[in-house]
Amino acid sequence: MTFRMNAKIATFLGALLVGGVLTTSPAQASITLCADGGACAVGDIGPGGGVVFYAKSADDQTSSYSMTVNSMGMPPQTYETSVTLTAATQEALPFDYLEAAPQSDVVSRPWASNDSGAGTGDSAFGTGSANTDLIMSMFLSDTEANNASYYAHSYTSHGTTGWFMPSIDELVVLINAHFNNVLGAGDPVPSGQFYVESSRLGSSYYSMPNQQLYKDFGGNVHDSHVVIPVRGFSQTVFDQEAASGGTVQKDYKSAVKSSTTVTFVRSKSVLSSASKKLLAAAVAKVGKSGTFVIIGSAGPLPGVTAKQMTKLEEQRAKVIKAYLVTLGVKASSVTTKVIHAKANTQPKTSVTGTAKR
Repeated sequence: MTFRMNAKIATFLGALLVGGVLTTSPAQASITLCADGGACAVGDIGPGGGVVFYAKSADDQTSSYSMTVNSMGMPPQTYETSVTLTAATQEALPFDYLEAAPQSDVVSRPWASNDSGAGTGDSAFGTGSANTDLIMSMFLSDTEANNASYYAHSYTSHGTTGWFMPSIDELVVLINAHFNNVLGAGDPVPSGQFYVESSRLGSSYYSMPNQQLYKDFGGNVHDSHVVIPVRGFSQTVFDQEAASGGTVQKDYKSAVKSSTTVTFVRSKSVLSSASKKLLAAAVAKVGKSGTFVIIGSAGPLPGVTAKQMTKLEEQRAKVIKAYLVTLGVKASSVTTKVIHAKANTQPKTSVTGTAKR
């Protein structure tokens, strides 16, 4: 008689009844760790040796932390930091996970050598890498010693590159995970500090246990504060159950991903030649057989209703989809969604392509 258990269980026993005696032989199913390219969860050690503090979800998710402060002679006050990521926003991200550098590599650096250009970055989740590049382009004479972006950009760990200084929302998600005690032994966040981020002027986040919690707390760019490089990455090794039913096999397939931002003229939906080149490059990287997600965005525009904005967003996504089809992508492999840009932010229509090779 043969006993079979689900192959997803890490350890199983194959048992045989021989001559009335039950003998067992243990066997280990192969599970790929996050650090080796497998699936990750918040608190895991990532491929770069840091701790994972964000994992993409197919549903909306909110990172939040609050604390109530009791001051003598004053009524209690509750402070909260919160970042909500919609399913559409997460789908458009060029990565599935974010990891923060190990504790041993967390340093103190100034935001930059001077005040020029400060405050020009984007605060949104997913913009930290672009912000870091922007800051370095404005301070060409700075170095790793006097500019946090240069330090984060040049940082390497366990053979990985692509690290950057987090945006304010990325930093908030990291700090919230720290206070919610979900990062485990790899938690790199020193409490009660100012932290440098890439969205605004200087040190923009201050936190201290059992006291007030601030977001967007401006600091002096010349002062050195805590820099925690972060890195986005995706799963590269996929565990699959063998059709013959007994073991878990490693299927090494690289997850190829490309995210492109398409810029339109205000209130228009005509693709520029530059945007067409970007889309062609994305298809060339991912492949015509990949799947693509288009997030159409517009506004806010003065005197324009929400219904009119939605129509423009849908039209922009439709135009991009049609162009992808001319490049050889199957229409059935393209998903279109729309999202309203927040006030005082630049609308960003994005295209993300994904394939496994």
